[in-house]
Amino acid sequence: TIAMRALDEVLKLQTDSGLFPTFIHNTKQTLSFGNSAISIGAMGDSFYEYLLKIWLQGGKKESKYREMYDKAIDGIMDKLIFMSRPNYLTYVAEMNMGTVIHKMDHLS
Repeated sequence: TIAMRALDEVLKLQTDSGLFPTFIHNTKQTLSFGNSAISIGAMGDSFYEYLLKIWLQGGKKESKYREMYDKAIDGIMDKLIFMSRPNYLTYVAEMNMGTVIHKMDHLS
């Protein structure tokens, strides 16, 4: 489908951490990252959810979507999960331009 082709083009961008910025720029010739803001909250969470949903709804046949989801979860765990002090509460931070922003979106 057209939607699946679009997702496959986005996945070609690849990232070291598996985390994708909230915007993708499309010039019709190429795709590129439209910003460097990474969030698991508003405007970011659905992308990661759909990687897993597509794999599940496709009968677990398209392993690339599961692999990308797993890579993203590893990136979230490595780069965005923190523990507050002094209360030791776990939260999901955001990132912009490679810098961690210690705030948690209400949808995270």
